[in-house]
Amino acid sequence: MKAVDREKVIIGLAVIFLLIFMGVRAISSIGYKSLTFDEPAHLAHGYIYLRTGEFKIKDIHPPLAKQLAAIPLLFMPLSLPPNPE
Repeated sequence: MKAVDREKVIIGLAVIFLLIFMGVRAISSIGYKSLTFDEPAHLAHGYIYLRTGEFKIKDIHPPLAKQLAAIPLLFMPLSLPPNPE
């Protein structure tokens, strides 16, 4: 084997190793670093507002994005929990 071929093989193996390492790290961190970990809460806020028109749950985020994301939920047979009052 030539020295140039050996270098290409070593570089190729290093690239493959690094890609596998990066993939394992990315997949193993999905559960706690996901950007969508709070999606159920935002969908619930948007759904409650769309169904009742009231902001029962106080939140610091603007409601428009939550309302837009919750529109498909209006076509599902969902029910709201009873009012604690």
